[in-house]
Amino acid sequence: MNYDDITNKHKLYKDNIYRWQYYYDSYYGGKDYQQGQYLRKYLQEENDGINEYQKRLLTTPLDNHCRNVVDTYSSFIWRETPDRIFGGLSENPALTQFLNDADLEGRSFDAVMRDATTLANIYGHVLLILDKPVSEANTLAEELAEGIRPYLSIITPENVCDWEWERQRNGRYELSMLKIKEYEDDEVCVYRVWNRDVVTVYEVEVDGNQEDYRLLEQYDNQMGTIPATFLYAQRSHERGVGISQISDVSDVQKAIYNELSELEQVIRISNHPTLVMTDGVDASAGAGSVIVIEDQEVDPSLKPYLLQPNSSSIGSILQAIEMKVSMIDRMAHLSSLRSTTAATASGVSLRIERELLNVKLAQMADNLENAEEHIWTLFASFYGIEFDGVVDYPDDFDMRDTYTELDFLIKASVAPVSSAQYKIEIAKQLAKAVIEDDTAMDVIIKQIEDGSQAPEFGVDLDGDTGTDR
Repeated sequence: MNYDDITNKHKLYKDNIYRWQYYYDSYYGGKDYQQGQYLRKYLQEENDGINEYQKRLLTTPLDNHCRNVVDTYSSFIWRETPDRIFGGLSENPALTQFLNDADLEGRSFDAVMRDATTLANIYGHVLLILDKPVSEANTLAEELAEGIRPYLSIITPENVCDWEWERQRNGRYELSMLKIKEYEDDEVCVYRVWNRDVVTVYEVEVDGNQEDYRLLEQYDNQMGTIPATFLYAQRSHERGVGISQISDVSDVQKAIYNELSELEQVIRISNHPTLVMTDGVDASAGAGSVIVIEDQEVDPSLKPYLLQPNSSSIGSILQAIEMKVSMIDRMAHLSSLRSTTAATASGVSLRIERELLNVKLAQMADNLENAEEHIWTLFASFYGIEFDGVVDYPDDFDMRDTYTELDFLIKASVAPVSSAQYKIEIAKQLAKAVIEDDTAMDVIIKQIEDGSQAPEFGVDLDGDTGTDR
């Protein structure tokens, strides 16, 4: 490869690199967001107002909705550990080590996949590479004794510089080339280029000419394929690029960020008016300040005065921020979870929103299943076997509103329905809504079904609904 081939970037990489960095800053906030300079500059700050602009960056808080949305999604998906059946792979002694330390940094496989889920939701996708060091050991036991086994790496999109897909005879697309930026500083950049037959590592000088690069390492790719898989948060029409879960949320968050800066400016200026005076006048403005005019013959139009803006715009800014927060909740289908005010939506609309959230989370879980199955297929191929196991992520994330459900069931229990079976079913639903222990639930359900008569419900004299005794 020549210099241009090594440093070349994919067109989709060039088109999306700014957005990927923007999503990263929007999620992590703090210093990263300040350095991104996402505050709009005032007119005077465009020229010589650097110091004032830096002050605004330091004093403007970030209401980080992107992190809240992404973490909420991840908490739903990883509320339950996925079920895994490894089949013939379960006999491999390297499997236990890999599950306990998947990245050779002490993190379990579930911990690595949780991080991958979060990063995929931020960027839209991440690349998962399952690699295994070259070994000269003769047996698996010798390899494990030397600590040689497969390990998993998460590569974020800004480090995946170039890639190529090739369609197989069976119609399936596979990676035929993958270029990863492994290290970069002010002087050099290290690239690892994967091909089906060989893997090469190059070091390139950042500010050098076309001759300033050298080959660091080259070895055969014993797999015959590139051991990488894309984990998507949401698939796009471009292969190898996903859709971020915060693509729209981050823009609204940036608008709120700018309005919070405007709010701080209005409050500060309205509380501390600006003093207008001519040169030579000894005066100051601020809380408790007194202006003394010694020359009585000064033109009245030139006497110092305070310029105090109207603070009525504060309410308008707060209303705009509140509206944008509601927009984020609707975008993310989290209105029923993130709302801090009394809900005014109907039960039907809230249920529809929960179903939309359930579908979104189920799609993310399906993408995790596909990616993980590919990982285990690669893991098995390192040892010359086929993966015949099953990976099953939860696909139902519906959240029950227990209080609303209880209220409905209690009202239904006193309905004038003269059916013993009806009352038994209501009693069972009430028990399921209240009891969480599965063992106790089975006992209670059996007692209800084996009862000599149906449960009786009634209404007390004070109007409360309860069970007749």
